[in-house]
Amino acid sequence: MSRAANDTAEEAFLVVINESGWLEAIARKPDATEKLMKLRALFRELRNLTSANPTLTLNRFMEYLGAMQTHGVPIREPRIGKGAEAVRLMTAHRSKGLEFDYVYVPNVIDGIWGGRRNRDLIRMPRLYYETAPGSPVENDGAGAPIVRGDDDERRLLYVALTRARHGA
Repeated sequence: MSRAANDTAEEAFLVVINESGWLEAIARKPDATEKLMKLRALFRELRNLTSANPTLTLNRFMEYLGAMQTHGVPIREPRIGKGAEAVRLMTAHRSKGLEFDYVYVPNVIDGIWGGRRNRDLIRMPRLYYETAPGSPVENDGAGAPIVRGDDDERRLLYVALTRARHGA
C-alpha cells in the first residue's frame, strides 16, 4: 500500500499489472482483445493525467476514476487499427481516391471476382439487349447475343489494383 501512496501513478499501475498476474489472466480470456483494449484505454488516461501532473499517485488516480464513474463519464477506448501500420479492409468501391503502399485483392479468379458466379446460366431475351442503352452486346456469329457484363467488375479491379504505390 505504501507504493500506491509514494510511487507515481504510472509506476504503481505498472507494478500492479505486472506483478499481480492480472495481465496473464486477461490474455487467457476468450474476449482478451476487448479487455486489453480497455486496459490500454485506462493506461492512456493515466498517462494523460500524469503528463499534466507528474506527481499524481495511484490513490489520486483511483479517486479520479471514482469521480468519473459517479458522473457517468466514460473512458474512450482507442479504435483498433487507426495507426499508419494498421491493415485496412475495404471494398474496391470504397478504395476509390485512396492510395496505399501495398494492396491485396483476394479471390481475383475468373468467375469469382466481384461475387460473379456463372452469370451465363440465364440469357436475357434479345429485345432486352436491343433496347437497353449502353448494353455490352456482341454477336456470337449465329445471331445470338453474347453479353459481356464484366465491364463494371473490370473497372473495379482496375481501381483496386491501382491503389498500390509499391505493389498489388
